[in-house]
Amino acid sequence: MSGTRSPKKPEPLQPGDEQIAREEIEGYYTHTVDVARVELEAAQQRFDRVQAKAQEAIEAFNAGERLPEVDAWSIELHAGGHTEIGMDIINGRSTDHAAYDAAKARNEATRRWLRSQGYEPIHDRRR
Repeated sequence: MSGTRSPKKPEPLQPGDEQIAREEIEGYYTHTVDVARVELEAAQQRFDRVQAKAQEAIEAFNAGERLPEVDAWSIELHAGGHTEIGMDIINGRSTDHAAYDAAKARNEATRRWLRSQGYEPIHDRRR
C-alpha cells in the first residue's frame, strides 16, 4: 500500500443526469435573479407611492395649502443639509466648511420663511 491514493472513479452517468444537472445549475443562478426581481418590484412600488405622495404634497403647497406642522418641523431640521454636514464635522470626517456655511445659510433662510408664514418653531414644540 502506498501513501498516495488514486482518485476515486466517478459513478457512471445515468440517462438524464446531464440534463438534470444543467437545469439545476441554471436554476441556481436564475434563482438569485428571481429574488432580486421581487425585491425590485417591491422597491418600485414603494418608490411610486412615495413619488405620488411627494408630488401631491408639492402641488398642494404650490396651490397655497399650508404644510402639515410635522412636515414643517422636518423641513426645518433638514433644510440645506447643514445638520448632516455638521455631524460629519463633529465626527471628524473630511468636510468642506464653505459647504457647511452655505447649507447653514439655506437652513436659516428656510427657518425664517417658515416663521414668517406662521409655522411654530420646532424648538418651541420640543419643550
